[in-house]
Amino acid sequence: MEGTYIYQTTFSLAGLNPATAELSGLWSADNNACMSLNGGTCVNAIVNQFGVLTPFSLTSGFKSGMNTLDFEVFNAGTSCGCDDPTGLLVQISGTASPTPEPSSLLLMGSG
Repeated sequence: MEGTYIYQTTFSLAGLNPATAELSGLWSADNNACMSLNGGTCVNAIVNQFGVLTPFSLTSGFKSGMNTLDFEVFNAGTSCGCDDPTGLLVQISGTASPTPEPSSLLLMGSG
């Protein structure tokens, strides 16, 4: 069915330094799509590439605690009025460094 569909996933960076967080992977959507992190602007867009995996990398926009990754997919529909399902395929992985404990910071500063 023609329209915009939102696919969403959440993840926590509790105990991790959001300034060091990175997500990367491959994605594909039918028909057009946009990816955004924590309600930000579109950071990666694809156009009519279903079946073609497009690489992406996110290195900013992360926050402490819970984060939300949205995939907004626009399905164009069909001229025949028949069913036309939307599609999204995402392969994703991520990393982030632990947040140093306050006692570790004191030791680093007194070096």
